[in-house]
Amino acid sequence: MKKKEYIALGVIAIISIVLILVFKFIPAIINRTDSSLNGAPNDQAKGEWIVVVYRGEIVQWFDSGVDATYTVKGNVGDLTIEVKDGKWHVSKV
Repeated sequence: MKKKEYIALGVIAIISIVLILVFKFIPAIINRTDSSLNGAPNDQAKGEWIVVVYRGEIVQWFDSGVDATYTVKGNVGDLTIEVKDGKWHVSKV
């Protein structure tokens, strides 16, 4: 191989590494959640405080120790979260 071919391969390798890093870390930066925990409850939870995050924003807090049903509105309909006996599951997605 000639010197120009080595240079071309090196440039291609550097561009590839840069693109891999960009595509790996940019979505993590864009999709991160606000770390200030807006609207965090001050009360003591019977179980644990659970948070529902939609598009990077906190939309619902609920206590896993209180049996209840919570509904969160989304783009294509409602999401239902059912809490019973300290466990929760999502239904009607």
